[in-house]
Amino acid sequence: MKILIFLLFLLAFSIIVFKNLTKDICIFNSECGWKIVNCCPEEAFAKWECVNLKTFKEPECPEFVICPKIYSPKPNLSCVCEKRECVAK
Repeated sequence: MKILIFLLFLLAFSIIVFKNLTKDICIFNSECGWKIVNCCPEEAFAKWECVNLKTFKEPECPEFVICPKIYSPKPNLSCVCEKRECVAK
């Protein structure tokens, strides 16, 4: 009985560790995309990053953000999955 409990515990622990280690891994290009990460709009100095869309969390923006009026369009580069990471190419 103790062996069974130990094996169940080991299995649960392995699943948790595996899930944490693979949370930012991509497999398909569709899992990657461009997102603004600095709370500024595209029309006013947006900072774009190529991110994993499954795990991306929108930034917590303060009520008032100072954004210079500098147009910052989404990059022309592709945001793709390469070697299990989202990268700009």
